[in-house]
Amino acid sequence: RTWRRHAAIANGVAAGLESLGLRLVAAPADRSNTVTAAWVPVGIEWGPFNAAMRAAGLVIAGGQGKWTGKILRFGHMGEVGIDEMAEALAIMGRSLPDFGHAADGDTAARAAREVYDAATTTTR
Repeated sequence: RTWRRHAAIANGVAAGLESLGLRLVAAPADRSNTVTAAWVPVGIEWGPFNAAMRAAGLVIAGGQGKWTGKILRFGHMGEVGIDEMAEALAIMGRSLPDFGHAADGDTAARAAREVYDAATTTTR
């Protein structure tokens, strides 16, 4: 059950990031159920973008080593749920337009929830 929940959250986060116009780093077959990485949009400098998201209450990981400034990472393991991920996507979506990237945070949050709900809803 836990593995299914992690997979559902991962797929929801992927859908939300893609709805924001971000490209995911890993191909679908290679994606993790515990972390999702996306490319920082072209023209956006990671430091100021990350600072704006932190000011709005979102703490998100950037890339490390050769990936520094190029990718961002959403961790979604343990007790992290779809509500936290949807809120994170909404904050990111509200921050992106300030950096010249058209995005809608509410649409991203909704996309994540829809994918998650579809994966976790059982029929009898």
